[in-house]
Amino acid sequence: FRSYPSFNIPPSTITQTHQVLESILVVTPMETVKTRLVDSGKGLVDGVRYVVSKHGLGGLYKGLLPTMSKSCSNQALRFAIFNEYKRLVIGNRPTHELSASEALVGGMTAGCLGAVGNTPFDTVKTRMQGLEAGRYSSMLNCAVTMVRCITHTSQT
Repeated sequence: FRSYPSFNIPPSTITQTHQVLESILVVTPMETVKTRLVDSGKGLVDGVRYVVSKHGLGGLYKGLLPTMSKSCSNQALRFAIFNEYKRLVIGNRPTHELSASEALVGGMTAGCLGAVGNTPFDTVKTRMQGLEAGRYSSMLNCAVTMVRCITHTSQT
């Protein structure tokens, strides 16, 4: 038998690669159609037809970068928060595992705090995929426009 070199790919790299592929192949087209459906009041089939007829197949990928940013930041925040929670609960007991209730509380905490931290990315993503997406030249332009609008509104 021929021996092939083994590759030690860290699980985090596999997870990150999976997250990016999922964002590109599934999440972005679905989020784009969903956002446009909400804005236009159309059904799923009519919504897909509308997006493809007006913008071509590429229209399904409007907001790809913001969607990837949202998905990746969401997962990164959840992992970081849960790992920090786990470190605090386990402390200096490396062989200790979380109980089911500890894991539940950690997962809920990570999910809630992750959602709060991820909301700005989600808002930019939604604006970049909506019917008014043409008003923004980039993800950064969208974020800056939102901040200016908020600061202008709070000053009046």
